[in-house]
Amino acid sequence: MAIIGQDVIRREILGSGEDLAGHPMSLTDMIARHLLNRGVDVIVEGILNAAWYTDTLVQLMADHRGVSRSYIWKLPFEETVRRTATKPAVKDSWEQNLRKWWRGFQPVSGLNEQIIGPEESFDSTVERVLSECW
Repeated sequence: MAIIGQDVIRREILGSGEDLAGHPMSLTDMIARHLLNRGVDVIVEGILNAAWYTDTLVQLMADHRGVSRSYIWKLPFEETVRRTATKPAVKDSWEQNLRKWWRGFQPVSGLNEQIIGPEESFDSTVERVLSECW
């Protein structure tokens, strides 16, 4: 299994905190397709702006010959802040930056996303996804 993290693509590989000219999503799509075509299970992960990522994600799922599932967190801003603060890579002023680009709950039309709410723990979420996908 491979996890393709949107933040890893944007910040570490492309060296940008922005979605400049769609490059992060194009690279995510290319990596996902490469792995899927070789039989690797893929998770595309991140807080994705639906306005930028919808077309690519919908097409990626439509083109995939195997089982595809989509999940979306439905968390209030405060819970997102609390959970983000537990990540080891959090840097100074991250909350201020999060407030600038936060768009709230953005379901993607065409993905039939399963909602994961704030009442679901990390462990129960992992268990749910594993049982529904594998």
